[in-house]
Amino acid sequence: MVLNFFKPKFSKRTLKIKRKKGLLFFNPSPLRILVFSLGTGLFLTSLTYLIFLYIPLTTAYLNYRLGPRVEFVPPALQGLPVEKINYNDFFIEIPKLKASSQVFPNVPADNKEVYLVALQKGVAHAAGTGFPGEGKTIFLFAHSTNSPYNFVRYNAVFMLLNNLKVDDKINLYFSEKTYIYNVTDKKIVKNTQTDLVTTPAEGELLLLQTCWPPGTTWNRLIIFARPYL
Repeated sequence: MVLNFFKPKFSKRTLKIKRKKGLLFFNPSPLRILVFSLGTGLFLTSLTYLIFLYIPLTTAYLNYRLGPRVEFVPPALQGLPVEKINYNDFFIEIPKLKASSQVFPNVPADNKEVYLVALQKGVAHAAGTGFPGEGKTIFLFAHSTNSPYNFVRYNAVFMLLNNLKVDDKINLYFSEKTYIYNVTDKKIVKNTQTDLVTTPAEGELLLLQTCWPPGTTWNRLIIFARPYL
C-alpha cells in the first residue's frame, strides 16, 4: 500500500527527463507534493534546532582542540577601579580545556528551581561545602536535569571534563586570590550517590561534577583535585 502511494502514475502531463540510462518520469499529485513539503519542512526545522542546540558544545570542543590558549584574567586583576571590584567574585579556569566560568556560591544542590537559575549563568558551588583555602571539600557542579535543551546549552564547559587527566591543573579565583589544584582522579558514579560530598575528606579536596554520558542524567562524572604544592 505504501509502495503504491509513491509509485508514479503516467498521464499526458507526465514529464520525461532524459538520462544516460533510460527515462526519469515525474508526475506528482497534490497529495504527494504536500507530503514531500511537510517532510522537508520538518527535516529543516529539526536540523536548525540541532545546530542551535549544540553550538555551545561544538564551539567549546573546537576551541579545546584547535583554539589558541588565552590566559584568563579575573575581574579583580584586570585593573578595574576599586569601587567596581567585587572581591568575593568566584571563578574557575581549566587551562587544558581552554575554559573558564563564573562560579555562583552557596547554591542549594537539592533545590532545582534555585540551581537551574545559577547553571544558566555559570557553575554552581554547593551550599554547605567549603571555599578555597578553608581546607574542606569544595563541590562545584554544572548539570541540568529538567531538559536536554538546558543540559547542552548551559553545560558546555563541564561536558568536556572527561578529557582531564591526572596532574592537569584547575585554577580557582576567590576573594582576590588564586588557588591551583592538581587533578588526582576521576570517577563515574550513580546519580543517587552522594557520599563523596557528604563524607568529610582529609584536607582540602576539589570536586567537579557533571552528568554522564553527555546529554543524559543517568550517572555523574566527578573530577577529584588537590591543592597544588
